[in-house]
Amino acid sequence: MKKILLIALSVIAFAACTKKDNNNDAKYTRAQLEGQWNYVESRMSDGKLFSQIVPSEAFNCIKKMNYIFKGDRWILNEYNYKNDEKTCKYNSASFLYVIKGSTICFVINDKALRALDVINLNESELVFKYNDEFKRIMRLQMQEQNSLDLSGYTIDDILNVTITYRR
Repeated sequence: MKKILLIALSVIAFAACTKKDNNNDAKYTRAQLEGQWNYVESRMSDGKLFSQIVPSEAFNCIKKMNYIFKGDRWILNEYNYKNDEKTCKYNSASFLYVIKGSTICFVINDKALRALDVINLNESELVFKYNDEFKRIMRLQMQEQNSLDLSGYTIDDILNVTITYRR
């Protein structure tokens, strides 16, 4: 995938809710998200783990990812494996965020992009799926890059994973 910063530029075109919308429907609080969350696994809809379908070099790169929630900021520390270069590239970006229901949204220019649909959140574990709005952006970027062998899986299969992060 391309750099997270490119996502930020794309967000405006796909924004769906405003930051000023009533946030009383939030199922989770910022206090519950506060801190660093480290990537653990991505489970495909057929039950396979992402680590089982990508080369080990790529997974060793991807598993370095983490999210940091601090106040109203969401910091994404992302590692992308470049198959053609055999390198692990680091990218970082910081965004304002809001919680709408059980969805975590990026906020840019007072617009929010629904990004992560939280399935479970407790003191030690954050489990989510990508929201459909976010998938549209990710799908475009994955189609452009298309550098990983997905072992028979489609981009939509990859985007429909259930992802787990832990403190």
